[in-house]
Amino acid sequence: MRFNQEYWFQELNLKLQKLNNNIHLSTYLISIGPLKIQVIFPKDSSFNKAINSFHTIQKLEQYIPNLHTIYCLDENFVDNLPPINITNNDIGLNNFKARLSTQSKIINYDESRNIYKIINTHDKKYLLLCKDFDAIASWEIYSPLKEFIHFIAIESNCWLCHAGSLCKNNKAIILFGSGGNGKSTTTMTGLSRGLQTVGDDYVLVENLNDKFYAHAIYKTVKTYPSKLFKLHNNFAAFERHIIEKTGKYVYICDEHKGSSFFTNSAEIIMNIGLRLKKAVSASETTPLDFNARYLSLSSIEQIPFWINKSSRFSEKMFESIPSHFLDFNEGKSSLNDNISYILQRIS
Repeated sequence: MRFNQEYWFQELNLKLQKLNNNIHLSTYLISIGPLKIQVIFPKDSSFNKAINSFHTIQKLEQYIPNLHTIYCLDENFVDNLPPINITNNDIGLNNFKARLSTQSKIINYDESRNIYKIINTHDKKYLLLCKDFDAIASWEIYSPLKEFIHFIAIESNCWLCHAGSLCKNNKAIILFGSGGNGKSTTTMTGLSRGLQTVGDDYVLVENLNDKFYAHAIYKTVKTYPSKLFKLHNNFAAFERHIIEKTGKYVYICDEHKGSSFFTNSAEIIMNIGLRLKKAVSASETTPLDFNARYLSLSSIEQIPFWINKSSRFSEKMFESIPSHFLDFNEGKSSLNDNISYILQRIS
């Protein structure tokens, strides 16, 4: 029998509702700027590491109706869900349609790790289903659930962007560029010079009456061991992990351990595109060598769904905020020049 997607999503909603106050599940509220997202997952599971990566969380005593809710379940809960009798071809077709359209019901399957990511923006229900939470890659543990946040953000006139950030006095500069172009290194160097951040890898951007604000999603910062900058002394107090695939260090910047590196929100005053190049002085910055497509490219590559909406948001952001390139060279002088440029603009 052919898989009936509409019927299956109806069944899924009914099954998930029965789990809302299950005594074996924990419920947390994640706050990201204007977004309020409920996350439900098994108590005492390794998913606690992921939930601890969020910047602003609150443990709830009971389920709150009508919020966007992400259920994160392992094989112990498979019997509580309708069977997913869908072929890989149908999943591929479903995903293809969701790339350019605003299809509200999406089934995404990572066959190599046996992980389902199921989206239902219409009913505000989302499901991460895996055999074991240890199957989730380490880089996703420290920036978890970003695909789900992407859809919820776009529904709320926001955008999850792949970017770093530096902030001062409630003003933010957002650092764009694909992986390896210096976002985290520039962010970490700025922190060592007294600046703050709303994220070194992912940032939620909100359009509020054509003013743009950056909000912290996670409280993690990631960096390669480097001689280019000296870590602030406070980093010694933070929990540190290593991302196996990349070798990057991840620091969990808990406020109760003395972290003042993160701020909740800040108004965006500039976009900066970072380009890894041979040493070029920051004074040679070009007024606008890049465009809205560059601004959104790595974000779309990371989460290639609802691409048109992501592109329109980045175009509006590009039109509304001054934007510049900075060439990033792995030498200290180029990094120092770039930080000086940022400090001049944000002070």
